[in-house]
Amino acid sequence: MTDPHSSDATEPEQPAPESIDVITADRKKRQRRMLLVSLGLLVVVGGGGFGLFRYQDAQHKKAVATAWSGFARCVTGGDLEANERPSQRFRNLQLVAMTMNDVERTLEGSDKPWPISCASLGHAVNETMRSAGMAESGKKDLAAASETLAKALNEGNSLSIDLTDAVDTAFDQAKEAKIDTLAGIAAPKAPVPQHPLTATYLATVEPLSRASFALKGAFTDAHPAGALRMLVEEKGVDKSPFLCTFDPKQPTVLCKSLPKSIAGGHGLRLLGTADDDSAPLIFAGERGTAGIFRADTGEKIDAMYSYGGYAKKDGSSAVLGYNGREPELLVTRRTAAGTIPRTKLELDFDLGNLYYSSQLLWNAMLLRGISRQDERKLYAATLDFRGEPFRDLGAVGLLPEPGRIDGGADEPPHISGCRTEQSMVVRVKGYRNDFMSFLIGGKWTPPVSPEITGGILSCHGSEAVVTRLETAGNDRAWKTSFTQVHCTSAGCRGDNVAIEKFLKGRYEFGPREAHVDAVDLDGKLLVVWAAGDRGGVRMRLARADQIERAEDQILFDDMVKDGQVGKLSTFFDLRLFSRDGFAILLMNTVAGIHALRIDAGGKVAPVTVKWAE
Repeated sequence: MTDPHSSDATEPEQPAPESIDVITADRKKRQRRMLLVSLGLLVVVGGGGFGLFRYQDAQHKKAVATAWSGFARCVTGGDLEANERPSQRFRNLQLVAMTMNDVERTLEGSDKPWPISCASLGHAVNETMRSAGMAESGKKDLAAASETLAKALNEGNSLSIDLTDAVDTAFDQAKEAKIDTLAGIAAPKAPVPQHPLTATYLATVEPLSRASFALKGAFTDAHPAGALRMLVEEKGVDKSPFLCTFDPKQPTVLCKSLPKSIAGGHGLRLLGTADDDSAPLIFAGERGTAGIFRADTGEKIDAMYSYGGYAKKDGSSAVLGYNGREPELLVTRRTAAGTIPRTKLELDFDLGNLYYSSQLLWNAMLLRGISRQDERKLYAATLDFRGEPFRDLGAVGLLPEPGRIDGGADEPPHISGCRTEQSMVVRVKGYRNDFMSFLIGGKWTPPVSPEITGGILSCHGSEAVVTRLETAGNDRAWKTSFTQVHCTSAGCRGDNVAIEKFLKGRYEFGPREAHVDAVDLDGKLLVVWAAGDRGGVRMRLARADQIERAEDQILFDDMVKDGQVGKLSTFFDLRLFSRDGFAILLMNTVAGIHALRIDAGGKVAPVTVKWAE
């Protein structure tokens, strides 16, 4: 056995020592491996962080878009039309809300009245953006714009003040930030907007006149029938003097300059009556003293101080008046066969003042006289274009009161009338009350009284209506009131209406600077007024005993032009006229003088103007 400790034992082999190059190469190899592993880990960790960032960003934007969508829908009431500015839509909503009370403006989705109901949603946009880190303090971004608008909406006057800049800025900032308005986001309801006419639209419609003039210079028939005629004589107005005829059955108006034989006159008026299909008579000077002419041919009928006239389609015409010297009642007639010289009327009763007591209404002469028995009566006779000028002269009935002469420079004669296909009505002014008689089936009825004096007389069917406007001062315009009385041959009934009841406590939307008018339209009361400084031009149409509960229809927004809500009004004045079945509203705006036709159902449309050569 071999002794391991002996010198003769064999030693095991030792591994050869590695060179420094081998060691270094191996170390680098391990380092590269670790680096690759580390880079791999970084890629994995970094990718997850980036994905998380994108996810959080998307969630933030969705939260902001949700908050903004609720706010935007509350402010505008829904999606905007193409090219519609948010401020214009908000303005349309304001116009509706202005004369609603707080209860009516507290709509579904909120316990606060609109637009205050939108304020909390605007604050939510600001808070959501700041929580998401999408807003910076002091920066003019969507967060700041929403907060500014929200604060303005929370004020009690937000339903009427101009918030154009605040509304548009908020929506513009949302567009710049690429914040979408999401569908289906719940929001408090807004009022249903109306879409009134604007000066921009009217500028595209043919007007009666591009030049502005005072509407009191538009003269209509003194005694209404089916057609509505309007005479304009204004310096500086194109084609003046001209006559426009509104067709009772068509949505058009035919206008024509007057013949040269008339155009050189002055003080032109429509003081007579005419059949609907006939050209009227034009009275020049003081009630015809400078000439009385046919509007179509320019033919002169006579020249005398007149108490009325009548024109037929066949060219026949008649004028009632006096020669300015003797207090005698004279009649001039002209037919196709020629002129019948003036004829003096012989009466067996006393007329008193001819101006106040005489009138020619179509083919009827009406006189107020004192009989030989000292009774005050209404007399009537039928015009004849052959032989004696009048036939069947007789008393209609007693007139309980004398006429009160107010003495105003423009006080009209005390006898007036209106006509429909069913009847003719004559009204006679008394001292405290007026009196009416109806011509039905060829017979005059005994006089009845509306128990008021004055007002606008109109007829529809076999009924006569008197509409009287009682204006208040500019500082008490909300006190404006109306009286409307409906009369038949059997008697009269009346209603009193206060515009104050329209306003529901918002007195600042009473008539602006007396821009208010009222007429009868087929038995209903039609009222149009400029509502305060920012309420637009509004109308109501309903029976007089129901109109206080009717809704406003907004006809014209005078604060909007070229799609922008402005600071200055584009409206100047308005006037209303009515005939059986329709009414005409004249509006004077920066776009000129336009006519709107209103039918008995409340439909409103600009009238198509046609000019005859």
